[in-house]
Amino acid sequence: VEMPGQGETRLQHGLYLDSEVPEALSAVISYLRTRDDLGHGVGVWGNSFGGLPAALVAARDPRVGGCCINGAWAQPVISPFRTAAEQAFAMVGSLDPTQVIEVFQALAFKVGHDKISCPVLVLHGGNDSLITRDDQQPFLDGAENSSIKMWEDGEHTIYNHCLERNSLVADWFSDSLVRELH
Repeated sequence: VEMPGQGETRLQHGLYLDSEVPEALSAVISYLRTRDDLGHGVGVWGNSFGGLPAALVAARDPRVGGCCINGAWAQPVISPFRTAAEQAFAMVGSLDPTQVIEVFQALAFKVGHDKISCPVLVLHGGNDSLITRDDQQPFLDGAENSSIKMWEDGEHTIYNHCLERNSLVADWFSDSLVRELH
């Protein structure tokens, strides 16, 4: 699912990132649970900035059975990297840094306030030029059951190990969602 501010949601439908994105993702979960052909286990996986809304919906919606966060800020900032900063402005739909910062602050994951009860898997690359391990630590601290998988030579969102990453996450979700059903 593309969240507001990304891809078609932004380019074709004019939907931008705001503080209500976790509620929008909960609406998607509500829809998915009406589909008998999909079963009832629901997991969320967010790559890059998408990891933060995935964590927030996992903290706020008890129907989430597993959450994977791949290369995300828990407390987002406007990146010093030009392309990442341009993406932030585009996601929010504003060239005003104050407005972008307000949205980012409203979405920040706060340990002690945001608590995730489902299993959490954090993915991190040692060569990620955007996100440090410390940037993702709040997701681990805010979950009752969390683990991290690191690739020392991993780039941002582990694209240089995508087959291994995808296989590991698919197996992890299978285990997490099956455990939730029992």
